[in-house]
Amino acid sequence: MKLIEQNIEGCYKIENEVFKDKRGFFFECMNEKILKKLSVEKIDQTNISKSHYGVFRGFHYQVEEKLTQFVTCIKGEVIDFALDIRKDSSTFGKIVEVRLSEDNHHTLYLPPGLAHAFLSVSNETILLYHVAGKYVKGKERGVNFNSLDLELPFRPKIINDRDLSWPSFDECEYI
Repeated sequence: MKLIEQNIEGCYKIENEVFKDKRGFFFECMNEKILKKLSVEKIDQTNISKSHYGVFRGFHYQVEEKLTQFVTCIKGEVIDFALDIRKDSSTFGKIVEVRLSEDNHHTLYLPPGLAHAFLSVSNETILLYHVAGKYVKGKERGVNFNSLDLELPFRPKIINDRDLSWPSFDECEYI
């Protein structure tokens, strides 16, 4: 695994080592070594999301019960985003954009205090999330993507009402 620092403090793209042969491929997307290197004590949950072409999810984060996330695309392709909402961070307000796909096998590491979003750019996308921290519905917050300067390849086709109703970046609750 190779860690590549992004333009947000503490955020990394992880290039996983992939072993290919005539049967297919194998890669290890999580291990104790990477957890220790990034000072993550443990994984509390593993989640999977499935999205169709043009789905935009996010920008999501939690206050108080902050989450650490490792996001890997295991089917299809997404443009994955991280937004720094840590008001005391030297990279506050910056956005990371990384393409994650079943072909490149990359993982995006989001430390606590970053909001997460993605746009599905393939017919079917499946994301695998390893998460440190616990989801608490009452602590969930979001940022409306329309308030950010994103360079999307097309206008999202499906966004749920909750994501459209999040406040703008200037009005959201910072961490």
